[in-house]
Amino acid sequence: MGLSFSGYFAGKALTSFNLLIFAGTFIMQWLMGLVIDIVKGMGHTEIFALNQLFQFS
Repeated sequence: MGLSFSGYFAGKALTSFNLLIFAGTFIMQWLMGLVIDIVKGMGHTEIFALNQLFQFS
């Protein structure tokens, strides 16, 4: 990706890309935790919640 931009913009492009990767990972982990909490709140076990979660992914 860094080779797609001039030397001046390569660092900015890579930093922006890295930020998007971290933000996406944070959002996915947060959503996974939310699904687990919702399923557990419905009275199911944590194992059942994890099984339900991984059926979606």
